[in-house]
Formats: sequence, C-alpha cells, structure tokens
Amino acid sequence: MEPRTYRAKSIQAAIGMIKEEIGKDAVILSTKRIPRGIRNPYGSDLFEVRAIDQKEIGNTGASAVSRLNGATGRRFDLSGEEPSENWHELKNELLHIKEMLFLFGREERFSGILQGDKESLNIYSKLIKAGLSERRARWCVEKCIDRLEKDLPCSGKNNGKDTLSKLVLREIHSFFHVSDPFTSDKNKKCIAAFVGPTGVGKTTTIAKLAAEFSLKKKKRVGLISIDNYRIGALEQLKAYSSIMGIPCIPAFTPEDFQVALKKMRYQEVILVDTAGHSHLDGKGMNELKQFLKNGFPVSNHLVLSANMDREDMRDAVLCFNMLSPESYIFTKLDETRKRCVIIDQAMELKLPISCVTNGQKVPDDIIFATPGKVLKLIFEGDQQMKSCLPRHKNG
Repeated sequence: MEPRTYRAKSIQAAIGMIKEEIGKDAVILSTKRIPRGIRNPYGSDLFEVRAIDQKEIGNTGASAVSRLNGATGRRFDLSGEEPSENWHELKNELLHIKEMLFLFGREERFSGILQGDKESLNIYSKLIKAGLSERRARWCVEKCIDRLEKDLPCSGKNNGKDTLSKLVLREIHSFFHVSDPFTSDKNKKCIAAFVGPTGVGKTTTIAKLAAEFSLKKKKRVGLISIDNYRIGALEQLKAYSSIMGIPCIPAFTPEDFQVALKKMRYQEVILVDTAGHSHLDGKGMNELKQFLKNGFPVSNHLVLSANMDREDMRDAVLCFNMLSPESYIFTKLDETRKRCVIIDQAMELKLPISCVTNGQKVPDDIIFATPGKVLKLIFEGDQQMKSCLPRHKNG
C-alpha cells in the first residue's frame, strides 16, 4: 500500500493525472505547493498531490490512511466533468492554507480573535494584499467581528443579512471621504493648481480634466504651466490644449502667473500645472509656495501615484501639506494591486479624494470619486469582495 505522488503546474492538472492513472476511486492524502528554485528564475511553482487507490486500502487499511494524513484523507469523485463538492471543499482549504502561510510571513501577528475563523483570516489577508496596513486591517476586522457577534443574536438588528465581508467594506468606506471641488457655480471661477512629487502624472491628469470640462461639460477652460523644470512639460501641455482648442499660457515667474490669470479672466475653469518636486527638496517647496501665493483664489490639489511606497507617500504628503491641499488625486491605480494604500493615506491626512486615474488614455481613464467607485477599483480583481460592496446612490 504505497501512496503515489503527482506533480503538476496546477491542482487541476495533478487531479487530471490521478484520474487518468488511478481512476475514480482515488483517495487524496495530501497536497502542497513547491516553490520554484532560486536557480530557476524562469520556472514556476509546482503542486504536489499524494493519492492512493481506495481498492488498495481495504477495510483494515482505512484507519492507517487516516493516521497517515492526520485524519484528513478523503475520497474525491473524479469520474464527472464538473468539480464535485469535495473538490470545492479541497480548493477552499487550499486557499485557506495559502492565506495562513502568507500571514505567518508578516511582521505583525494576528490576534486570537482571528486565529480560529477561516472567513476573518481570509478577509484580513485580502485587506493586507490590497495594501491596507496590517494594523488597520486587524483593527477593522476585529471591530466588525465584534459588531457581528453583538448584532446577530438581537432580533430585528441584523437577522443574518450582514456578512463579515459587507461589514468590513462598510467600515472601510467610513475611512475616507470624497469631494467634487472642480464643479463650480455659474458665477464662480474655478482655479485649481495640481501639486505633487515628480512623475506622478500631474500633466496627464490635467489634460484628462481639461477634456472632461471642455469637451463633455462645454465649459470655457484654460491651462497654465508653471513647470519650468521638466524639459518638454510645456510642449506636452500645449499639444493637449491644441487638440482641444483651449488656451495654454506659460508662466515662469510669479509675476507671469498673475498676468496669465488676468488673461484668462473669462475662463470658467483654469487648471495649473506645477513642477514636480521631491518631498526632500525644501527649497523647491518654498519656491512653489511663494509662486502660488497671489491675490487669486487658487485651490491646490495633491496628486499622488498609487504605486508609491507607503513611507515615501506619507513623507511626500507631510511635505506638500505646507501648501494646504484641498483634495487628493490618486493616479496609476492600474499599475498596482495594492490600491488600498490610498485609503491608508486618506486616513493619515484626512483630505477628501476628488479623482482617481487608472490608465494613460486622454480623455478616458479618469474617475470622479464616489465611495462605490473607489471601493470597486480597490477590489477590482476580487469578485467575492466586489459582490459585497455596499450600494450608494452616487455609485
């Protein structure tokens, strides 16, 4: 009675090999993932499945199999084309083991309230993988578990309608706020300057906003570039303005900036492109602050890339906070899976989120923030979490 070992690139492929060689009477003894070797960077992980034929076990050998497998050996129906309930159970267990291994590698340990519950561990792991800090993810899940335990026994409060996933998503929604600072009244001019570190996509974001207001909302839009550091920044903005048929004026000094604003006094929306500065460049930050100080009501909006390192993002925000930004604009959500970092940041410095971008296309790939849209983008690849999103009137 010797178990047989099968290795393949997926569990499904290994099961297929077992089905072909042993048949429908196979008993799965164990499964494990074998990471690719460090000397084979172009290889892939393998899955190892140990199985034995039920006929070889016999009545007397059944208990031995249970001892060998830690009382988890089970028979799987491999005769049908559709996955059996046992297969789904095995898949769920494998996913749970995968999440456990992921969590055991973290710096912070999860508390006792999470250890015995598969669903809470699963959600906790999803939040961390999505970019939420471990401290906030743990606090959020534990708070929702406590609320669920208190509400479920109480008649009329919950009645089982709220799952843990729904409560967690509702809690995350409470972490951040949204705003629409660019929709001005008919008699009120909107002058918005976009500030942030280098390379976060300020110019492209301005082009998307300009297209939205001029082409879709039929507003009179003007562009001003005060970026005299980056080569080609003005040419890029002028190219966009030429396509849309809107004015674009450079301003290399604070005096130029005031003259440009006066020239655009009839424009309903004025978008100002600033030079990107490192958050470690104190001199450049002070220059930008003096540049933007004038007699016109200019609102500053902090543009950050969602794929920035968490610590670098926090440092950048602390530095640009001297400009008193009114909202966050998060870009490049399409370039990272850890999108929940934007929620973390919105909690660090409590500014509303006005826009997010998820691609390079102009005028597309920009989304005016609503709670539902932000959450959908964060959990875009997770169907389980998306299905539990709370419904909002504004999407």
